[in-house]
Amino acid sequence: MLNLLFALIIIGQSKRSQADWPMVFSAENFLFVTTDVGIYRFDKKAEEWSIITRKNGLPSDRAILLGLDEGLLWVGTAVGIAWADLKLLNFRIHDSLVTGGIAFDADYVYIGNPSGIMRYDKYKDQWELIETAKAVNDLVLIDEQLFAATDSGLAIFNTRYEKFETVPFEVSERLDFIINSNRNIFFIGGAHIYSYTKETRGWRTFVGFK
Repeated sequence: MLNLLFALIIIGQSKRSQADWPMVFSAENFLFVTTDVGIYRFDKKAEEWSIITRKNGLPSDRAILLGLDEGLLWVGTAVGIAWADLKLLNFRIHDSLVTGGIAFDADYVYIGNPSGIMRYDKYKDQWELIETAKAVNDLVLIDEQLFAATDSGLAIFNTRYEKFETVPFEVSERLDFIINSNRNIFFIGGAHIYSYTKETRGWRTFVGFK
């Protein structure tokens, strides 16, 4: 618990976006590390490193986010979204700006965008934009609720009823990160941390780090 608190303090004080942080992502037999010159991939079985760049089909060498869903590696960059078979790396690209956050359910892929949430229909092979007031910086999907940290606060999209829910209290500051733990979801802003308890669906606000 102390490690989590220290992480929250560091993030709250830094006020940096996801794009400023390198990502370390483990998927099946591979470990991925994002850098400004590409994504380094470590093969755990072969104990070998390789690098994934625009030469492999990425829209940019600098990845903002990584995700894995049904054997597909998803890569978000500032200038586009790419996805490919984890082993083959046969990337497809969708030209869309990405700000941060990725989530999956059985039917869709959700990715943060400067104007809202980009949603990819896996069966129709189509993209659409779910508009929000401001840019989306991070996403977490819990059951049928898609929580979005945005430049203007918190948005909650109900994926079953296809509409935004009323946020139970006012969040008027930019939220940069979401941390999803076993019991709580933490929304990190510049001046506050907002905590949602999953079991009770209760909210708490912690004055933060200005």
